[in-house]
Amino acid sequence: MDCRTTRVRPCDDHVMAKSLVTPVIPVKAQGWMSASHLSTTTMPARPHHEVLHPGMKRHPKFLVLLLHHIQREMHELGVGNEEPGHPTRLQIYREAFDFFIQEFKTYEPVLSEIRNEYEVALAKQGELVMQLEPLKSKNYISRYQSAQDVARMRQDMLEKLEILNVENRELRQERQSQKEEIDALTARLSNMAEELRKREAAIQSEELVRARLRELQHSAEIMEKDLRAALAAQETAVTELKSGMRSLRTELETSHELTSSLKAIVHRSVPKEDYDKAVALKLETEEKLKDTEDQIAALRHQAEELQQQKQHAAKVASRATDEYRMPNWDLIGMNCPPGSVREWALSCTGKDCNETIVFLIRQLILIKSSKDAPMTIRSDESHSQSTAKDDNYFVGLGVSSSVPKYLRYKGKVMNRRLSQTDLSFLINDIWTAKALHDASQKLRSPRIPLPDFLFSFLKKKFSTQEGVAEWGYNIFHAAKRFASSSVDCLVFYEILTAEMTEEMHHHLQNVVERTRSLFHKHDTLLNDGRAKGIIPKSEVSKILRLGWPHKSEGSLLQLQTALEADQPGEYFSYQWVFQASHESMFLEILKEQEVQARDAYIADLKKVLQAQSKDAKFPSTAILRGLATHDPGKSTVELEDYLCRGFQAASKDAIKPRTMIELDRFLANLRRAAVLYRSTEAPTSPSH
Repeated sequence: MDCRTTRVRPCDDHVMAKSLVTPVIPVKAQGWMSASHLSTTTMPARPHHEVLHPGMKRHPKFLVLLLHHIQREMHELGVGNEEPGHPTRLQIYREAFDFFIQEFKTYEPVLSEIRNEYEVALAKQGELVMQLEPLKSKNYISRYQSAQDVARMRQDMLEKLEILNVENRELRQERQSQKEEIDALTARLSNMAEELRKREAAIQSEELVRARLRELQHSAEIMEKDLRAALAAQETAVTELKSGMRSLRTELETSHELTSSLKAIVHRSVPKEDYDKAVALKLETEEKLKDTEDQIAALRHQAEELQQQKQHAAKVASRATDEYRMPNWDLIGMNCPPGSVREWALSCTGKDCNETIVFLIRQLILIKSSKDAPMTIRSDESHSQSTAKDDNYFVGLGVSSSVPKYLRYKGKVMNRRLSQTDLSFLINDIWTAKALHDASQKLRSPRIPLPDFLFSFLKKKFSTQEGVAEWGYNIFHAAKRFASSSVDCLVFYEILTAEMTEEMHHHLQNVVERTRSLFHKHDTLLNDGRAKGIIPKSEVSKILRLGWPHKSEGSLLQLQTALEADQPGEYFSYQWVFQASHESMFLEILKEQEVQARDAYIADLKKVLQAQSKDAKFPSTAILRGLATHDPGKSTVELEDYLCRGFQAASKDAIKPRTMIELDRFLANLRRAAVLYRSTEAPTSPSH
């Protein structure tokens, strides 16, 4: 029966009270004791004088004894503050439960079974705890090993971390160096960009200068028209002034006559008043005469200036009207010996008056400087071209890859009939632009060829392929037409046709600069360290002999005659000679002599090689030996350079000792650039 639902009868109160007096309870150390012993020895009795207040409940006596027993035991054993489940606390509560079982006999079997079940469960739990002891040991060992492994792994990680730190520092240093290199490259890029901007600004300024030049030319034309009108007005004014002068002279003569008559009258006898009037009139007439003479002098000076302006305007007008006027060869043939005019006419076909005069003066200079040489007219291909019909259009060569870019066009383009002066200006502009382009592309190799650059130059100016082709054909054919009368046109044309390299152009420019430097240096010496730009012509032969000690007397005479044609007189301005806007016969003859020196070198070398062998082909060793024989003053490096140019090889190692080449082909390759003697004395030949 459940003790929680069982009610005790009143008759049972005596029995329960009696059982509370004499029960037997097991004790941990003393065995079994009675309830009276428990009440007297182990549990303190409740005071009999306890007072119960209203509302208070009275606890059972046995409960009070048990509670006091538990508190006393815990206090004595010192486990009052221990956590629940402590073994000592468990033993105290076990004894209290045994007391409780002995007190209630009715529930003793059930409570004993409950106690036994709990004890068995506790025993099993103890066994389980004992079984867990080895696991705890293993756990301790595992924890120790894990701690060791963790320490070892930590040490390994620290070592790896140190290695990574070292690598990180190295990477930082490398990054710093790369950053510095990037900064250097950035600075270099900014410098290059700045230089490029400066060059673009220079190009723009050059274009502005050209535009300004065109404006000035236009304004010059307007001024020329205004000058002609002013000259006409001045001529009218001069005529009026002359008539005024004649009238003044008449009045002056009349005054003189009047003065003479007055003198005669006064000499005879005159009144005082008349005499004073005559004297005053004389003084007034003398003042008028003096003023008239001053006016006549001013008018004479003004008339001379007007006459000079008129002559200058007439020259300008004549030059403008005669620029494209062709010579009348029929009239010339009627006044010259028969048989010679036709040859000159064929050589001058296509040239205007100015170009014809330049050509004839050059031929006369050559004849004058070498009277014993036969007269030859340098016509080249112009003779055959002059017989062809000069059409108004050029027919395009098509758009195939074999045609140069600046000539690729299908159809007709206009023939502008460029004059030699216009072509010279165009060629100078092209070479100037190419020099700027090559300077900006200095780090790139190789340089852009002239035909490709000409295409880029024209493309930039005209943008359309039709405009490029029109000016390309006009420049090409004009350079071909004037190659016989201008060295610059000849060099430009042969570079376009790959018969010559740009090295020849640079060589001629160096020759011109060298000549300018010689003149300037000699001018400085003549004027005590201060150049004036003017040199006596008597010093020219000495200057040229210093610069070119191996030039023949005939060559020097040609240069002096050309200089006399440029500037007649005892002195000459060398600054005028080297201005690009002036067509100097002196520089033209100087460049032509350099081209002739190259051709003479090639011809003499051919004679030397043909004297060694009559074969058409020569090995590289024989050609090198012939070069050394022909020009012993050259070093081995220069001779090998000529050999590589003739074989078109990059270096001497690329040419085998027995490599054969046709002589004409070798000489043609060598002729594409400048070749000069380096001997102590150049061979004496008519060409030198």
